[in-house]
Parts: sequence; C-alpha cells; structure tokens
Amino acid sequence: MNILFKAKNLLSVLVLMGLFSLSPAISVAASPSESEEQVCSYFGFEGWIFNRWRALANEGSALPFKQGILSEELSLSLPDGTKLSGYRISANEGQQARRAVLVLLGNAMRTDKLRNILTYFARRDFDVFTFDYRGYGKSGGKPLLKIIGKDQIEVTRYIQSLGYPRLYLYGMSMGGIFAMSPHMPRDAFNAIAIDSSPARFPWYAFCPVAYDPVSNVPDDSSNILVISGDQDKVVPASDVKPLGKAVEKKGGRYLNRETLGHPLMDSGANTAFRFGKVVNFFKSRE
Repeated sequence: MNILFKAKNLLSVLVLMGLFSLSPAISVAASPSESEEQVCSYFGFEGWIFNRWRALANEGSALPFKQGILSEELSLSLPDGTKLSGYRISANEGQQARRAVLVLLGNAMRTDKLRNILTYFARRDFDVFTFDYRGYGKSGGKPLLKIIGKDQIEVTRYIQSLGYPRLYLYGMSMGGIFAMSPHMPRDAFNAIAIDSSPARFPWYAFCPVAYDPVSNVPDDSSNILVISGDQDKVVPASDVKPLGKAVEKKGGRYLNRETLGHPLMDSGANTAFRFGKVVNFFKSRE
C-alpha cells in the first residue's frame, strides 16, 4: 500500500510539474547559462517534464482565424538570440486601444489554437497580447521555469514601449505562476488576474520557495483577483485557496465558484463567466 501511494505521488509530481510546467524587440540581460538553468527537482526532471508538455502543446495545426478579427503576428527577439512568437489581437482597426492585456497561457496551450477565444477581450476594448513560451509553437529555445519567467520582463517592456495608457495581466494555470513569479514586473500592470494557479509547488517538486506564487503576494494586493473552481480536476480549488486568501487579506479579491472547472477545459458558459469577471475587475480599477 505504501509503495502504491508513493508511486501515485511520483506520478502526481510529474503531472503537477508539467502543469506548472502562453516585430520590435526590447533587450533584457539574460546570460546563456540562465537559458539552461533548472531550478526545480533533480536529474533534469524539470527539462524533461517541460519537454513532455511542450510536445503536447505542439500537437495539431493552428485553428483558422475567424474572419473580420484583427490579428497581427509578432516576433520578439530575446538577448540570447531566441525569438518568441505571438499575436496582437486588436480591438479596433487603424487605432490602438486605450487598454492592453497580456495573457499568459497554461502549460499545454499554444497561441495559434487560442486566438479566437481571446477575441473576447478585444471585443471589450482591450488589445490582446499573447506569446508562446520558449519551445512552444513557433518560439525558439528550451522551456524552463526560470528563463520563461525572465522572458516576461522583456514581453512586458515591449508592450509598454507601445504606449498603452493602461496595461493588464491575466495568467491562467501555469501562466498564473509566471504572473506571480519573482521575475514578473507586476508594478507595470494596473490590475492582475490569476486564474486557477496553485499557491505553492508541492514539496516533492523541489522548487525554491521564491517561485511559489504565495511568496510573491505584495503588501498592497488591491489590484489582484484570484479565481478558482470547485470542479477543477487539474488544479483543485484547495490548492489555489491559500493564494486567494493571502491576496484577499492584503486588499485583493478571491473568487471561488462551485461550477467552474479548469480554464479553457470548461464549458463555453463558464469560460464566458470567468472572462467576464476578469474584464469587470480590470475596468473597476480605472
């Protein structure tokens, strides 16, 4: 029985680590050694697990983009020569919106499969930016926790360089871990939504405590929304709750809904509900 329990725990950590493992260029210092640095686990498991989930994300073809939607493909050069591929989905033709939202995707997601659904935000007057992580889609490089987190500094600076008056951040699942990483420049955003991301890595993932989202909750969290769902079988609400409560204690908002599952693995009605809560929270901060 103990052997079976430990085996199940080992399988859990592999799944969990996989889930925690989504033009002009701006430069940020990153040495080649950082691009290869694994901060979690031993024996190269971090790289192996990311590669497994990258392979899953990279399966299948891009979904055809809906007619009439304004989409621009982006290529962002990184200091180590890697290029990230992504999209800007515009709210208006010929005129930049006042608001931009950076969407950080889950670990088995790819931008060219999700462009259509992210038009929800464009239809509500947000220009949407989303990039594939290293090794995902058309992005080059090797996916690892630390360097993907540091890449978001450059992504943020690029969007800032475009002069949007208001900038927002929405992280789903793994994307929420990157949004709350020690490298994310959260002060650049007017409001942040973290959707179905765990408060902590499990102890058996051997990740530094500094990478636990709950370790990076700011003293003033009034501009942060955390969402979880009781039907989520990927990241259970009980794993998200400590983060939500920590944010709530520091002035932010925690929303748990009984009917919600995992982002983009849920019903269309639940997707519209969670996206609507994110949009309303962002606009409430204006």
